[in-house]
Amino acid sequence: MAQATGVPATVGCYGSYDAWAPAEDATGDEWLEVFFEVPVKATGLDVYETYGAGFIYKVDLIDTDGNYYNIWEGTDTTACTEETTDSYGWFTLNFPETDYEVAGAIIHTQKDGYEEIDAVGIKAAAANDVVTITKAEYKADKDEFKVEATSSDQPSVTLTVVGYGTMTWKAKKNKYEYKAKPVADPGATVTVTSSGGGQDTTAVKH
Repeated sequence: MAQATGVPATVGCYGSYDAWAPAEDATGDEWLEVFFEVPVKATGLDVYETYGAGFIYKVDLIDTDGNYYNIWEGTDTTACTEETTDSYGWFTLNFPETDYEVAGAIIHTQKDGYEEIDAVGIKAAAANDVVTITKAEYKADKDEFKVEATSSDQPSVTLTVVGYGTMTWKAKKNKYEYKAKPVADPGATVTVTSSGGGQDTTAVKH
């Protein structure tokens, strides 16, 4: 249901033609399946319950290959009254960042009577910065190891040469640098990680 992934169309808690409701007034299992415009790695889900709140008992996520992942099962304690506030009516689910992109979700409901959902929103995980190693060189005659790198979020992030230490931000050069001497041969490759979540690995020039 594409309409359910837009902004809420109902203000307050009451039956609305703008909200999803099951086809029948029944006590059995019902579900709403939605797909989001842009798949993302996710950390949470919000569901706006506009009538008969407290009816969700299970939530499944759907990845871009159509696989299903049960992310939550439990008791929905969402409250919804006529004198609604920003928190009433919202079922909020938080979970660790998914290692797959979420394309959709299935909201499983069960209620004596009609339940209504006005909107479903996915919480996108914060994007990692992009780290690029621009130089990685080891000079055996000097036992010197030098690494240079950049980040899409520089200079607010901290870059670290894995196994060695923190890089230094060089404002005039607009990049990070790391230099160690004397040091043993670092091997074939080196990895730089960022406090912003990004990383890069490249071959070491000898």
